[in-house]
Amino acid sequence: MSKKNTEKSPDFLLDDKEFQKSMRKTRRKSIIKNVLITSFILILGSTFLYIGSNKIIAKRIHALDVAESRWIYLTEPNVQQNGTDYTYSLFSADGKSYFTKRFGDRKIPWYTENSHFTVSNTEVSVERTMEEYSEEENQWLVFNNEIGQRELQFYHPSVDYKKLPNALSLLNKLDPISYYEYAISFDKAYSINEIKEMLDKKEIEWLWIDTQTKNEIQTKNEQDKNNELSSFQVGSIFGFPYNSTTNWSNLDFFLKNLSHPEIQSSPYASRATEIEKRLKRENPKLNPDKVKIIGAVVTGTPDELMKYKNKDFIRASSLGASTKKY
Repeated sequence: MSKKNTEKSPDFLLDDKEFQKSMRKTRRKSIIKNVLITSFILILGSTFLYIGSNKIIAKRIHALDVAESRWIYLTEPNVQQNGTDYTYSLFSADGKSYFTKRFGDRKIPWYTENSHFTVSNTEVSVERTMEEYSEEENQWLVFNNEIGQRELQFYHPSVDYKKLPNALSLLNKLDPISYYEYAISFDKAYSINEIKEMLDKKEIEWLWIDTQTKNEIQTKNEQDKNNELSSFQVGSIFGFPYNSTTNWSNLDFFLKNLSHPEIQSSPYASRATEIEKRLKRENPKLNPDKVKIIGAVVTGTPDELMKYKNKDFIRASSLGASTKKY
């Protein structure tokens, strides 16, 4: 008699539905585990990346802030930086810097500068000036683009100008209880010791150093012949603050800042090096007593500035900004 196969599948074997259900459950656990691990790694990596990028950005901000505060003193007549507001995002930062002009113990806002910092780049944007020809004054005027006041203009003693402004002649017509800013351009170059005898330190805010090349002088001569703007303004002049409230600001301060590490590691390095080379051509050891000064910025009331009205050493004078005394 044949033996029938009555063997059954073992109890520990699952049917297909149970097996698939178990596999799905295992797969879900695996996916969740992988997601959690990946999320943790991403969060941890992003945190380290954020901290690292912030450190780099903070370093960029500090470097630019320090370099610019020094550079402003050398290139911006009677202008100083008065702080910056920063807004930080995940991997960048935006800054807004504020600059002012000083009239004795008074200050007025002058312009703002916007900057954008990333790990790999620094961008700075500012719209400073606008030019306009005045038919009434028969000359080019330069205005601050932000608040509309006049920018200072300087006139080099080596340029053959057809006409030179004498804004000091307006002193009798100005508000007697307001402060005014003047750029005075000398008839020739003077030493710092001569300047101390010529000008009253109480009114001096900034001194203009002769750093212009023969090519720049020739260009200005051509511009003047063609009735174009031929004065020197912000961006083409160098000097240093010199007044009764900042005794530390002197020629030595100017010369040392040109080669200062904070300037030399900034975007201004090439210009600073070029200016230093120009000065050394006639003054190899950069002796402060031999540096040529060809202009100044003075501020005060009309009565205080009247002493400069008919001085022979003043070749030209340009009116700048103003503010109420009270």
